[in-house]
Amino acid sequence: MTNPFRNVRRRSARVPASPALHPSAAAVGGGARRASRAFTLIELLVVMTIISLFIGAMGKLFSNSNGLTGLQAAENSLIGVINLARAQASLSQNVTRVLILEDQSTPDNLSHYLSRFLIVGPDPIIPNNWIPTGGAPVDLPPGIYVVPPGPGVPNHLPNNGAWPQNRWSQFSNNPTQLTVNGVSALYFYIEFNALGATTIPANKSNSNSYLGEILALGKATPRPPGEQSDPNPINFVDPDDINGIRISIYGTLTQLNDAQDFGL
Repeated sequence: MTNPFRNVRRRSARVPASPALHPSAAAVGGGARRASRAFTLIELLVVMTIISLFIGAMGKLFSNSNGLTGLQAAENSLIGVINLARAQASLSQNVTRVLILEDQSTPDNLSHYLSRFLIVGPDPIIPNNWIPTGGAPVDLPPGIYVVPPGPGVPNHLPNNGAWPQNRWSQFSNNPTQLTVNGVSALYFYIEFNALGATTIPANKSNSNSYLGEILALGKATPRPPGEQSDPNPINFVDPDDINGIRISIYGTLTQLNDAQDFGL
């Protein structure tokens, strides 16, 4: 007898795959979503870095212009340096410092005295050594310098002249001997923590006694040889022709565009 079902094709029902039946697929999808969120964060940090570097480049572009433009360019460069340091502190989840060279022990350091910035982080291998994390040093335009904190200003004036109150930088740290790539020099510094906020110094008991940092910039000329016995190499020119930035305890910046802003 002929089998009536011989020529009938057997068909098996295909059930669409469910994510619940394939945990690996679900995991891959979740990982992709997580990767997408992480990539967005990295994109934002990269954009911040590019903007900061662009601002710094603009500062150098105008560095050979007149004095007023030089001050404006210096302020823009400074903003770029600070923003880049904050972004790196947040990205690395580690302290990051902006160093201001205050050293005169070598001819090269003397030529960049109070006019060179460097972003560094702690060396993960060598204790008490710092390594550059923000690329090459950033130099202020010629003739523009960081106005040192109050006690040091008269030493940078012709014949120890007068300088109005508060029209100077305010750092929470005194000049400190730091080692960068194995080379020791004297620096002022501003430190940011993993949140991108300024680190409250040890000599401040709480945030109420720490209001942040002020970086003042002014025009100065080389000190004539033999003018004074004081070794500082520059004389500041005009206390009314300064600008700078204020950095809050949260790391946010406020531009100080003229001398009157320093009295606020």
